[in-house]
Amino acid sequence: MVSGRRFVASILVLTEDGHHEPLRALVRRMLRLVDPNHDSTSIDVQGDHPQAQEAATANLAKGSHKQRVALARAIATHIYIEANFVFHHVDADRCFSDPRRDVPENVTFHEKVLVAVHQHLESLRQKHSDSRAPDSFMRRVKLLVPYYSIEAWLFQNTRVGRALCQKHHRGQHAGYWNVLEQDRRALDEIEKPKKNPCMDARYYVDLASKDYPASAVYDVGKSFTQAVDGLKKCEPLCAALAATYAPETPGAGSDA
Repeated sequence: MVSGRRFVASILVLTEDGHHEPLRALVRRMLRLVDPNHDSTSIDVQGDHPQAQEAATANLAKGSHKQRVALARAIATHIYIEANFVFHHVDADRCFSDPRRDVPENVTFHEKVLVAVHQHLESLRQKHSDSRAPDSFMRRVKLLVPYYSIEAWLFQNTRVGRALCQKHHRGQHAGYWNVLEQDRRALDEIEKPKKNPCMDARYYVDLASKDYPASAVYDVGKSFTQAVDGLKKCEPLCAALAATYAPETPGAGSDA
């Protein structure tokens, strides 16, 4: 977060992967799909919340009541401020067309965290005699669920992936990237896609930030599409993005 900078909204990005930079970059691309006209410099996409990130990493809070409380409290405290949002990433750990109809375990974990978030919000509301409805807070927590995992979204950047392969592996896996580019729908159906022959986490920021083909990935119609559509349905988020370019009310914000 940039000190002293005034933002229209602040989005805390939490991820089970530990390294939030790639997901922050992807979120930037998602927001552009939600509202192509918004001013990205007016939206703070942050990930520097050590306690919350630690609890979210590898879903550690699933097995630790203390970590779950820490995660829930961090989320509740953040969204208690009206202009704040939390995007929580968990992997589905299954392919998109998996025949099972039960809710993925990590999504169930997220739902349990939300119960604790609600409890912490109630405490804050009572402490401050706050009459705002609980839903006004809870709807600003959004879940991002890639199938099978976040690599299914990152590896959609086949052009950069191919270039990295050429740079670091003399292009010996270029065919892998060519196949993915020809059938983008396949990535959501690969079990454990991180077992890519030439890619590792060192290059994830490049994949997420350099010419990421967000529109093409959205057109795939699978987990990335579901995540973006979920953001499009979030009225407070849409309003915040629109506020970055909406004309000011006469007299509002004047320093005179």
